[in-house]
Amino acid sequence: MLIDENWAIGNERIREFFQSQSDVTEVDGSFRYGNCRITLTSLPSTQNGIFVCQRTGVRMEGPDEDVQIIHRRFFLRFLSAGG
Repeated sequence: MLIDENWAIGNERIREFFQSQSDVTEVDGSFRYGNCRITLTSLPSTQNGIFVCQRTGVRMEGPDEDVQIIHRRFFLRFLSAGG
């Protein structure tokens, strides 16, 4: 399964979330949950008037069950932040 999303959240904030998960490990600049690989990519910020919005690409790939579990946890954490 592959999930590739663009979130209106800074890379560092998302990175802190994954680092705080006891069952997620950081390997070579990406993260692993079970056999799911999670890659974060800083994207160009967007601007609407005086508001600047950081953006991050979040890519999760691996077995369906692992991807679904960690994506749901991630999604629920940042649901109100914007996607």
